[in-house]
Amino acid sequence: MNPKYILTLFFIGVILISGCAKQPSDKSYYPLQVEINFLQTPKLNDIIDITVTAKDITNYRDEASKQSIVERRKNETMTIPLHLPDGFEYVSGDFEFVKIVDSTHRWSKKTKIYTWSGDVLVNNEELILNAKIKAVKSGEDWPVISHIYVEPKDPERHYTLGGKGITLYVTFDEKSGKVSKESSYKPTGVEVARRVDDTSPPKEDTPSQRDLWEEQLSETTQIPITDCAQRAGNTLCEGLSEGDKLPSCDCNDCW
Repeated sequence: MNPKYILTLFFIGVILISGCAKQPSDKSYYPLQVEINFLQTPKLNDIIDITVTAKDITNYRDEASKQSIVERRKNETMTIPLHLPDGFEYVSGDFEFVKIVDSTHRWSKKTKIYTWSGDVLVNNEELILNAKIKAVKSGEDWPVISHIYVEPKDPERHYTLGGKGITLYVTFDEKSGKVSKESSYKPTGVEVARRVDDTSPPKEDTPSQRDLWEEQLSETTQIPITDCAQRAGNTLCEGLSEGDKLPSCDCNDCW
């Protein structure tokens, strides 16, 4: 066989393998997003109204695509968790208490998790959930977190698709308060080095990896879509624009 022909085939193979080995895109999320709004400035001992707004941000390319997505979502359930640190207590609202987990926040020892579940949004709808929370402990950068994920109603099927979540950092005392999307806390060099060097296995009594992951979700963190073949087979690529596709071979088959 011609050596040049063999060399050409070799380089084509390298290019194809490299294309399939790319890391998932930051845009590989289910097209839903959630926002948190504080309706009053938080101060110690005040009861504050907050809203958690979920929105369908699907890019419906045409009517046929829309109908396909709407039909699929009838078989899925949407869940919106709300995470509160030690600085706040849940008073009332649309969420139900689920559990308390250990916190990784430097002040908060526990994180209280509440959730709402229901039908998945379609047709670029919005859902506004309301809650009253009480500011019970002065502090800086208390993380109030919400995110959104979708799971199948069929118990025989197993996948979790994450939308875009948000973390708000809340600082307050008895005189004043503020809410920000950016933390004012900057870890010291020693703390950063400790995090990098800490490779010890987790203890049995530590919270599960999912609990820790849920607590640390931020605006740019999504549940990864790991099964590209299932994503393609169930038309999960529908509703995303071409720039949102995962750069892997199975997922590119969607386009």
